[in-house]
Amino acid sequence: MPWQAGVGRGATEHDPRTGEFYYPVVVVTVQRQAGKTGLLLPVSLQRGRTRPDGRAWYTAQSRQHARDKLVEDWQPMVRRSPLRQV
Repeated sequence: MPWQAGVGRGATEHDPRTGEFYYPVVVVTVQRQAGKTGLLLPVSLQRGRTRPDGRAWYTAQSRQHARDKLVEDWQPMVRRSPLRQV
């Protein structure tokens, strides 16, 4: 979705001289089922892989829902990607 691309570009924008992100914290609030989760994985992976001790948090309506998304959806996608070797 176009809004996801815009947020993704903004969330990963950084100073080329220092490598520091212009926006160290990014908060996205949109209505239900608007595509937030589809945006979170690539942005979280990019931030986590490019920053020393990079971290990302994911929340859902319950701990079990968050775990299911991470383990059942995202983990298999990462394992099928080039990142599986990192």
